[in-house]
Amino acid sequence: MHVAAAFNHPRCAKMLIASCGRGCLKHVSHNGSTPLHLAALNGHEAMVVLLNEAGGSLKAVNKAGRTPLLEAAKYKHYAVVEYLRSAALRRKEARDAERKILAAAKASEPKEGEDLSDDESLAASAAPPAASAAVPVEENTTRFPPITNKAR
Repeated sequence: MHVAAAFNHPRCAKMLIASCGRGCLKHVSHNGSTPLHLAALNGHEAMVVLLNEAGGSLKAVNKAGRTPLLEAAKYKHYAVVEYLRSAALRRKEARDAERKILAAAKASEPKEGEDLSDDESLAASAAPPAASAAVPVEENTTRFPPITNKAR
């Protein structure tokens, strides 16, 4: 995954994410960098977007003490810096909204011994589970000659 991120190969990255899941986004290199660090420091904006949307950590800190945002800033990749800054803000806003929802749900939890048999609003307000964000993978159209076992 690190090679795909560093050299801007989104098709390869999509295939890796599809096969190994989010785990490959958390692997670190010898210097503590995640694939998102490498895409950011090389200024590969499309790869940064892909890795972020797949669940790459914006808060990961490498051995130099830098996050992907700081790596992009160090190498003056301002489009990547702006994207990562806005992505971090969106994630913070989503976390804040989730906290408010959980607090409201906790406040409306039934008290011990309370009868809910006539309360249809609970069933009606139950939301379906969110679908997992699958990364689409393009089909490989490259054709290779058949492998034979003949000695040359």
